[in-house]
Parts: sequence; structure tokens; C-alpha cells
Amino acid sequence: MSKSRFAELYGGPHRTIISDSPELKFFVSVINEDFETAISQFGKEKQFGGEPVLDIPQGRYTGIEEIKTFAEEWGKRFGTKHGGFVEAVIQTRSGGRSATELVLHFIHNGEEKVAPMALVAELRSDGKMDECHIYYNFNVIPGTNAYRPPIFPPKDNFDTRQEMVSGSVREYLMGLHDPSVSSFSEKADRIFAEEVIFGGYGPNELDSSLKPKPREEVKREFESIKKTLTEYVWIRVETIIDDGCVCCIEWEQLVTPAGRKEKNRLSEAGCSFYERDQNGQICSIRIIDYAYCEDQIDWSRARKTKEEAEKINYMG
Repeated sequence: MSKSRFAELYGGPHRTIISDSPELKFFVSVINEDFETAISQFGKEKQFGGEPVLDIPQGRYTGIEEIKTFAEEWGKRFGTKHGGFVEAVIQTRSGGRSATELVLHFIHNGEEKVAPMALVAELRSDGKMDECHIYYNFNVIPGTNAYRPPIFPPKDNFDTRQEMVSGSVREYLMGLHDPSVSSFSEKADRIFAEEVIFGGYGPNELDSSLKPKPREEVKREFESIKKTLTEYVWIRVETIIDDGCVCCIEWEQLVTPAGRKEKNRLSEAGCSFYERDQNGQICSIRIIDYAYCEDQIDWSRARKTKEEAEKINYMG
């Protein structure tokens, strides 16, 4: 199988990949159908109470036995017997967490497929993990629904928690939530590098058409995006992994009344990677979410009912 476009754009010898990082070792072991090694990457209990957790778009697995069930089911569908392998591309580690961006190569119905994915792990002091959250676009893995509930427990307020982020990434998030388009335009010259690669995880972003864009073009696109955010959804930061170059953020959407009434928006889990250049400016943005796919949700297979989903993180 050939090298993926994702790896061509974002990988390279400057990337440090720790193959023993538990989230990567877990997933490689699942693909190789070595289920004992896979589940051994989790502790039998969390270090500070509760059972280990694996959360993927199709479901949430709590406890070692459920995680083992996931591994066996996934292995049957995408294991090496079907030609699959894992191409690790980027790894970001900081603050007791690790995120590995990778590409799963597999055969489906006789056709070679690629699926960019991100694994975000809560690490333990013994080298294992308490939780692992797997992110990917629902279009790239067969059988994935267009709805993924928020991962983190609901809060009693609607704070976006941008103060948790630093540098150009914080300026970017604050700019997106600022209703003044002109203020964002003024900030864009110091937020973005001269060229920015935007994308990589979507089904239409996996070929040679994905290229760096000049700052002015990116600025125009984000002026449109920020209008959507300020009127329809806000982004609440949940976890951060920032090694000074790449900042990985897990987040959830806070849905405004206009977002619900005009766009039928729902709160779902998402994950973003913001990469800085040597000047600290953002040179790459890689987002995994299901934005504006609410009309594609099969509620008969969803992890929540539609009524339950409409209540989560709704500001109305």
C-alpha cells in the first residue's frame, strides 16, 4: 500500500513517534489482532477510581471486558487478514496526555481505503492509559453514524474556556468567538503563517487537491466560519495537549437558539490540531468534526435519542 496524502503533507523525519506510547501500541495491536497486548495498554482500574474508558464514534466502552469486545470486533473488520496496517504520522505529548495522528490503511469490499484518525489518551504514571478517545470523520470508516455525543460530562454553564489555550491558538479561538469580523481580520496577520494547510481528515481532503493556501485566502474563509460560530455554535475547550509546536484540543459545541432553529445544530464531540511554525504562527489546522451533518444521522443507530441529543449543551 502506498504512502497516504496525509503523511505526505504532515509527516517526515522531523516527527518523533514513540511506538510504545499506549494509544498507538493499543491500536496497532488491535489491527494486528493481538488483543492481549491491546487491552494491556489500559489499567484494570483508573488510577484515581473508576473503570478505564475507550470512546469511539460508534460507541463508548467502559471496563476491560468491553474494551476487549471492541478490539475483537474491530479486528475482525479491519485486521491484517484484510490487508490493514497503521501509518503513524504525528505524535503530540504533554501534560499527562498523548495524541497520535495516524492513517489506517485497509481493504473494504476489495478496494484499498485510507482513514486518517486521531487517538487521544489520558496517560498513567505506569505507562498505561486510563482513557482513549478515537476520532475520525464518519465517512471514512464504514458503519459509522453521523452523530457522536459529547465525551465529557455536561457543565452547569456555557464558558468556552479559551483562557486555557496560549499564543496564536488562543488568539485564533478568541477571534472566532468575537462577533466583530473586522477585529478578526486585524488579528489574522499575526495569527496565521504566510501559508496555511487547512484539512486532512475529511473524505474530500485525502488526495493531491489539498495544498497550502495563502494567508489572505485562509483569512477570507475564516471570516465566513466565524460568523457561523458566533451565531450558531460556540466551541468549549475540554482538554489540551500542547508541546509548543502542535496544540491538540478536544472540544464540544455549545448550541445557540439560532443554531437549533435555523440550522438544526446539535452538540457533538470534536478534536482539532493547530500547528505553529518557528514564528509561533498557525501553519496547519486539522479538524475532526461532524459539522452540518445532522440531516445524515440515523437515529435508529445513534447512542442517544434525538430528544436526548437536543438537550445536551443547548443554550436555549
